[in-house]
Amino acid sequence: MLIVNAETYVGHHFHQLDLRVEWGRIAEISPRGQLTAKAGEELLDASGLWILPGLTDIHSHGAMGHDFSDADRDGLNEILRFEASCGITQYCPTSMTVPASQLEKIFRFAGEAGRQEAPEGAAWFCGIHMEGPWVNPQKLGAQNPESVQQISWEEFKRFQELSGNLLRIVSLAPEMEGAQDFIRKAAGHVLLSLAHCQADYETSSWAFAQGVHHVTHLYNAMEPLHHRQPGPIAAAFENPQVSVELIADGIHVHPAMIRLAFMLFKDRLCLISDSMRATGLGDGLYELGGQQVMVKGSEARISTGALAGSVSSLDVMLRRAVSFGVPLEDALFAASEYPARLIGIAGEAGVIAAGRRANLILSDPELNFQRIYLNGKAIRIAQ
Repeated sequence: MLIVNAETYVGHHFHQLDLRVEWGRIAEISPRGQLTAKAGEELLDASGLWILPGLTDIHSHGAMGHDFSDADRDGLNEILRFEASCGITQYCPTSMTVPASQLEKIFRFAGEAGRQEAPEGAAWFCGIHMEGPWVNPQKLGAQNPESVQQISWEEFKRFQELSGNLLRIVSLAPEMEGAQDFIRKAAGHVLLSLAHCQADYETSSWAFAQGVHHVTHLYNAMEPLHHRQPGPIAAAFENPQVSVELIADGIHVHPAMIRLAFMLFKDRLCLISDSMRATGLGDGLYELGGQQVMVKGSEARISTGALAGSVSSLDVMLRRAVSFGVPLEDALFAASEYPARLIGIAGEAGVIAAGRRANLILSDPELNFQRIYLNGKAIRIAQ
């Protein structure tokens, strides 16, 4: 297939480039007009459209009535198909604070799923984000207080082995018992992320110096940015090796603070959905990590009133970030290439470059996705 006359997003900018896809991968990229169709090759004139890399979500719990922590193969497949249909072609499902026995089941199931052939039309299951159970009970958000556990290097090794080495991100509260020993041992083996914590500026700075190089859902479930108690946000800003993730639905974080986050962390911020099982469905009662969740409109809350993840997929977060004034090129980078870099898959996807998987989006300038390609095959074409 040869796609011509589109504006192609490469290297943080749009360029007039044509693109050839062969055997599920990007075979060639050249300036407009320099590639000609081969005999029998499909030629797609994409005039007026953009070619975007497929999106990469590194923090999502579920969708379409299913949760990754259900440890159900059919449910995971439905999540992966839904994500792909929204343009999220790389997907890193996220566990919750649940009992150790359930975590064992989740990671064993994930390891088995990772070894099986991907179902038709499903996003690439490219890793796992372990959010909890190593959190601070004072900063739970929607994590279940009954399942909080002590941080353990031995437990991590066991979970990683069960998962078939699919754990890519581990979120934890660095001030909790066992955290210092764990951080020293785990740094370099997995991306460690500050999360659900009461860590002050000094503790956060120590953690970042020791190997915690990520921040889970910036602003949420952590100490705020304060002029006399700067907390983890200022510490992350001062450490250039630290990346952050952001929920940009306008509910978890005010639009002004979303714009501020992109100003502070422009080249080291990734958009996430933090979506839960109600995503893609409607209002009603749902479950997350053993707790009942009420969904109304764009909000999901547990009985305490705390937000319980989002009900929006990553493509929605991308559009909202742009609508709030985030530069388009920055928002695209944060939703595709940068998260792929963080979990070590940018050599395969999240980037438009020769040799990468042809996980692509054809979009109009209003970010309405017209076509979505997964490994070079169209899985959605707008009517």
